[in-house]
Amino acid sequence: MALVVLLRGVNVGGHRTFRPATLAKELEHLGAVNIGAAGTFVIRERVGRAELRAELARRLPFDTEIVICEGREILRLASNDVFARPPAEPGIVRFVSVLVGDLCESGAAAGAAASPGCQRLVTGVIFTAFGSRAAGAR
Repeated sequence: MALVVLLRGVNVGGHRTFRPATLAKELEHLGAVNIGAAGTFVIRERVGRAELRAELARRLPFDTEIVICEGREILRLASNDVFARPPAEPGIVRFVSVLVGDLCESGAAAGAAASPGCQRLVTGVIFTAFGSRAAGAR
């Protein structure tokens, strides 16, 4: 199964900017596919998470949190299709927020994902929608 890479807080408000398509090209030996401009990638070739994390950190021009999860986790979350009903109305914006947490071997401190024996995992997802029905009205 493919791995999915999520980069936290990139290409937002002019901070931590980079070209995801360029990074995907640099990672083509891993079968990397860029998904949009927000720092999400699918890695289709087999590679260890530690090796992938190290290569991403080496190639990015800034420090950022790197979350790597299995594609089946994303498929499971998407299978709920929480945005299918009700249909979106004009002026309603929908967001998906990914929650992550640390899984550490015994004795490792929580929040120490960069430490040996720890990894960042997707622990949940929050689906939100907000806006005004009168959006665009004057």
